[in-house]
Amino acid sequence: MLVACQSNTSVPPGIALQEASAGAPVSIAFNGARSSHAWRTYGGVKRSVSFPTAIQHVVVISMENRTVDDLFAGYYGQAWHGYGGGRWQDRKNMDLYNPRSLPTLQPNGLSAHFSLNHDHETGWRPESAGHWKQEPIICRDPPCPRTDTPFSYVPTADTSIYAFLVQNWAFANNVLQANEGPSFVAHQYLIAGQSGGIAGSRSSPYAEAENPKQTSGCYPPGHHIASINMSLPVPSSGPLDDGHPISTCEEYQNTILDEIRAAQRGRALEDWQYIAYSDTSIWAAPLGVQHLWDQYNGDANKAKEPFAVDPDAFNFVRNLNRHTRRAQSPIRPFASLTYITPCEHESDHPELSLSDDGPQWLAWVINAIGESAYWPTTTIIVTWDDWGGFFDHVPSVPRVVRPPRNKYDNPNDPNEWGFRVPFIVISPYVKARGYVSNRMRSGFAYRSQSVILQYVEATFGLPALGTDDYQNGQRDGLRDVFDFSQSPLPYLPIATTFTPGPVGSCPPDRPR
Repeated sequence: MLVACQSNTSVPPGIALQEASAGAPVSIAFNGARSSHAWRTYGGVKRSVSFPTAIQHVVVISMENRTVDDLFAGYYGQAWHGYGGGRWQDRKNMDLYNPRSLPTLQPNGLSAHFSLNHDHETGWRPESAGHWKQEPIICRDPPCPRTDTPFSYVPTADTSIYAFLVQNWAFANNVLQANEGPSFVAHQYLIAGQSGGIAGSRSSPYAEAENPKQTSGCYPPGHHIASINMSLPVPSSGPLDDGHPISTCEEYQNTILDEIRAAQRGRALEDWQYIAYSDTSIWAAPLGVQHLWDQYNGDANKAKEPFAVDPDAFNFVRNLNRHTRRAQSPIRPFASLTYITPCEHESDHPELSLSDDGPQWLAWVINAIGESAYWPTTTIIVTWDDWGGFFDHVPSVPRVVRPPRNKYDNPNDPNEWGFRVPFIVISPYVKARGYVSNRMRSGFAYRSQSVILQYVEATFGLPALGTDDYQNGQRDGLRDVFDFSQSPLPYLPIATTFTPGPVGSCPPDRPR
C-alpha cells in the first residue's frame, strides 16, 4: 500500500503505486485555475510563492498518536517488520540504520489498552544523528503488555480504510511531526507553527509546555502545567528556575486562522471553523490561544461561531447534507479552512480508541464531503497529531538553520522535528490515484506537518506566518501532490459501518 521504505522491500501484490521522484523537479501546468500568492520572509526579504489552484476549501482532520511504521508497517510484509533478534536496550543508543539491533515489531490493535508516554522530554531524546537515545518508555496506564511496546504495528484488519485512502488518493511520505511533544503542543503547531518557548509566545524561550493536568488552554480559571527546562545541560521536567510553570494559555502574533479571517476582507472566503468534541479538550487548539479564546469566551451555544463543540462532527456533516439536498437552509457556509478533531474513542489514540471506530468515523466524515457539491473544490488532509511514543525506523532531522535578521528568529527555540506521522491527501486534483510524494526540500528528504500551513497560505494567498511553516522550503506547499490541469477525479465512496450517536455526545466509554 505504501512505498517501500527499504530498497529490498516489496509492496504487497495487487497494489499499484506511482512514486514521486525526489530528485527531478516537478513541472505542473495549471490551466484555467485562479492564481494566488503566499509570501515567504527570509532575512527580511519577502519572496512570492505562486500556487495557482482550483481549491476553495481545505479540511484538516487530525487523528491521534501514531507513527508511519506503527500504522502502516503491516503492509510492508512480515519480512519488513520482522527484524529478528535484538532486545529492548535500556539507556543505550540504538542505531536506526542497523535493524538487527531492534526488537521485532509486534501487533497491537487500535483498541490496545495502553498509552505510551510521549511527552516532550521523552520525544527529545531521539536525535538527528540516527540514534534512538530512548529511556524505557513506560505506559501511562500500566501495565504495558511488553517492555518493547513502542515497537508495535497495527494489524491490517484495523486499517483497511486507511489502506483504501492511500491506494486511491495520495500519501506524503517522510512528513515529520513538527515538534517532539504531546497533543497540546502538537495541535498548537497545526494552527500556528509554534507553541510555548518560541518568540511571540508568552512562555519562556527556555521552556516547552507538556500536556495540562486539568482543563486545557485558556478555559477559566486557567491551569498551569509542568514544563521542560531547556536551559539545563540535560533538559528535564519540572518548573522553571523562577519556580513558575508554564501556562496552557498561549498568545501568538498570528495563527493561520487569523490569516484566513483577515483575508476575508474584499474576498470570497468563508472564514474558518474548528470542530472539537469539547471546549476543554487539549485538542481544541484555538482555545489555547488567548485572543481566539476571547472571541469564543466559552459559550458552546454559539452555533455559528468559528469554534464549534460538535461531537462526531455531526452538525458539520448535517450541514453539508443540507447544502447538497437544498431541503433546508444550511446552518453556516462551508468554511474556507476547517479543522476537525474526533471524539476520544474515534481518534486512534491508544487506550481510548474503540477497535476500528476511528477509521469508520473518518470514512463517514470524508464521505460527507466527497459526496457533497463541494467535492470538486476541496482538499482534505488527514494526519496524526503526534508520534504517541511509537517507534519509526526513519530518524528525524533538525530544522533548517533560521536565517539571520528574521524577526521570528529565536536561537533558544527548544522544539525540533519529531518522528514521521501518517499524512494522507484526498482531493480531486491529486496527481494520480495511489501517488506517493517523496519530494525533497533543499538538502533533506523530509518536510514537517507545518507544510499544512504552507499549503493553506499558498492556496488562499495568505502571508507566511514565519514560524515552522517556512522550514519546509520556499517552493514546497505540497505542490508536487497536485495536478490542476487534469479533470477532477470523481470521488470514490468508502464503505463504512459508522453510525453517529445522539446529537451532541460522544460514544460511551468502553467496558474495561
